[in-house]
Amino acid sequence: MQLVVNCICMRKMSSYILVYKDVGTLNGLSLWNFQPIVLMRLAYLVEGPSGSGKSTWIRKRAEERGARLLRHAVRTDRSLRQGRQYLFSQHRSKEPTLIWLEGADTLTSDAQAFLRRILETAAPNVEFALEVRDESTINPPLLSRCQRIFMPSVSFRKQEAIASLERRGYSDIRKLRSQMFQRMDTWNPGFTVKSACEAIVLARSQGLLPDILVRKLLKSSPLEEQVEVYRKMGDGASPWILLTEIALRRVS
Repeated sequence: MQLVVNCICMRKMSSYILVYKDVGTLNGLSLWNFQPIVLMRLAYLVEGPSGSGKSTWIRKRAEERGARLLRHAVRTDRSLRQGRQYLFSQHRSKEPTLIWLEGADTLTSDAQAFLRRILETAAPNVEFALEVRDESTINPPLLSRCQRIFMPSVSFRKQEAIASLERRGYSDIRKLRSQMFQRMDTWNPGFTVKSACEAIVLARSQGLLPDILVRKLLKSSPLEEQVEVYRKMGDGASPWILLTEIALRRVS
């Protein structure tokens, strides 16, 4: 009988697999012996919903190591077409470095294969943090090279907003909700670039829901455009960015 457990050797910045073997019993208790096997360079897979503290954890990790923090937004570069050369030039850096890949769960299969090779050849003082909302989109070869960091399943930002509303009283919550939906029903980006930008800034300051505003603008759009926008939303694109693109496309 064997028991396989993941652990970390922080000194060498390597990930180990400990293979425990059942070697007998003593007074009814199982005895285990283990042998560590060096498997890969260390990378962190920081998983959790939006607002759960993933970014805070990554920044604190870089601060604790005294490492420079390099951030790359993967959601706007899913194939790493823009980031490949930069990652390749930094993964052998001589100074302590933490490379933060934001939205790594949107990477294409080819980009994940490239990233796996980068992790395997990275310098010992270079760490990677893959920030994801759902690890199911990460291929097993890349996933096996990561140390998982699970964040709380509840958004701290949402909890703070709910607590703030509850302090006002439930009657105010219903009133504010009704006012918000009224604003969204009457929201209009206008027909100039200036009015569209001002309307989006105002919508964000009022706490309107961008996905509902996106659906409102898409009602009069061709089916192909609707499918493309919803596909981007499914890939993790920011609804506010999509809303801005649709609004500006209407006035261009």
